[in-house]
Amino acid sequence: QLLENQSLSQSSINCVLQDHDGFLWIGTFSGLIRYDGYKTTVFHSENLPGKIQSNKIITLYEDRDGYLWIGTHMGGLFRYDKQRNEFEHFSYKKDDPRSLSNNNVWAIEEDQHGNLWIGTETGLNILRKSKTGFDRISKANTPSLSYDFITDIHLSTANELWVSTEEGLNKLVVT
Repeated sequence: QLLENQSLSQSSINCVLQDHDGFLWIGTFSGLIRYDGYKTTVFHSENLPGKIQSNKIITLYEDRDGYLWIGTHMGGLFRYDKQRNEFEHFSYKKDDPRSLSNNNVWAIEEDQHGNLWIGTETGLNILRKSKTGFDRISKANTPSLSYDFITDIHLSTANELWVSTEEGLNKLVVT
C-alpha cells in the first residue's frame, strides 16, 4: 500500500494506469504521480511551456505510440512525451471550432486507426492521427448520441464505440 507519506500528493485517487514500461501512473486532484515500484515522482501544475498546467487529473490513457494522455478537470487535455519529459496542452478556445469542445475531460479511447476519442462535458471529440485539431460530435449532430456529458468510452473488438453519458449508454460504429 502506498501512503501519503510515500510521496502521494493525496490519498484520494481518481484513476490509475500501468504503462507498457511498467510505470504506475496515478491521477489525483493534487497532481499526477508516477510510481516505479520504489519511489514516486509527482508532476504538479506549473504555468510554463512543456509542463502540466492542471493538478485535477480525471482520466489517463496510453496510446499505441507510448504517449500518456491526461484528462483534467477544468484544465483540458495533456499529452505527455516520456522521451522528452514534456507535456503538450490541448484546450477549449472559444473562437476555434477545431479546439477541444470543453476543458473537463472524462474519458479517452483510441480506435483501430490511431484516432483518439475524447469525452467531455459537452460531447465527443476526435483527434485524428492524420490531422490537426479536433472534430466535435454532439447530440445535435449525431442522433445516436443521447446526451453530451460523456462519462466513459470503450471500443469493442467489433469496432463499436460504446459511449456512456449522464443519460444512458450509446453505441457508435467506427469505420
